[in-house]
Amino acid sequence: MAQTVTLPDAVYQTLERLAKAQGQTPEDLIAAWVNEQEQTRERRTFHSDEEFMRALGMDDDDIAWVEAQPIEADPSEYTDADV
Repeated sequence: MAQTVTLPDAVYQTLERLAKAQGQTPEDLIAAWVNEQEQTRERRTFHSDEEFMRALGMDDDDIAWVEAQPIEADPSEYTDADV
């Protein structure tokens, strides 16, 4: 199945120029970019909860709200050693 994407002329001209410079078609360049984005997303490592929340698009208010919520213990997570 194929899809059509409408781009402004200036954007398409840039896409063509970049693709040609790499010996690719515009379609191949877009496909390579999508593949790279998927691989990057799979490998991404977050070094803090805040960094993860920001990657999800959360702003300062959202993060403050999440961090203010109490963490409720789940009894099913305890082992005999915790008691």
